[in-house]
Amino acid sequence: MLHAPLARFGEIFANSVIMYSVDNSTRWRNLSLLTKSAMSSVVATAWRLLICPLETCLNMYQIHGNDAWGKIKEQVSKKGISCLFDGMLCSGISCLLGNLSWFGIVNYFNSKANQENLSECKYKKWIRNAMIGFGATAASDLITNIFHVIRVLKQNAMTESYKGIFSKIIEENSFKEVMLRGLTAKLFGNAIQGAIFSLAYNHINERIGIKSHQTN
Repeated sequence: MLHAPLARFGEIFANSVIMYSVDNSTRWRNLSLLTKSAMSSVVATAWRLLICPLETCLNMYQIHGNDAWGKIKEQVSKKGISCLFDGMLCSGISCLLGNLSWFGIVNYFNSKANQENLSECKYKKWIRNAMIGFGATAASDLITNIFHVIRVLKQNAMTESYKGIFSKIIEENSFKEVMLRGLTAKLFGNAIQGAIFSLAYNHINERIGIKSHQTN
């Protein structure tokens, strides 16, 4: 319960702060929207990597249940605290691609929206923001799902290499099955979550003075 909102709100806060800082900088304000989104995605990804141990523990509990804590302590005693960061490579790639696609889509459609007209009816604006967040999250999940699959297996195995994990899942499943594994449930749950966080994201932007990002 703690990890998902902590991760998402951290990403939203990072993106909002970067977009606000860049838009108010005489040196950087004329950067393209894609470049601004990429900058914010890097910062948001750094936040996700920082809380990677929490994600590792969560995955261990989901797989091993009550035995998870004992397995975590055993691995920490053998490999040190660094084992809690297993899966960081795939996590970093998936977070960067996911954040870039999510914030890129959201920022793009926000830049196209006529905020002045929509501000007269807050309910229409809420619906629009929720639909943008839903679509952005679905696109992000489609792009990053395979990296999530490999990351979870890496965090569970802790001792196996990325090459070994990838070879094993390809031997046991087709590439298409790996790409789509768990995607249906993820699309349903994450897309709804994305709609909610899109509302929060735009609300934060309005509170700190970011209106519509203009494309260059």
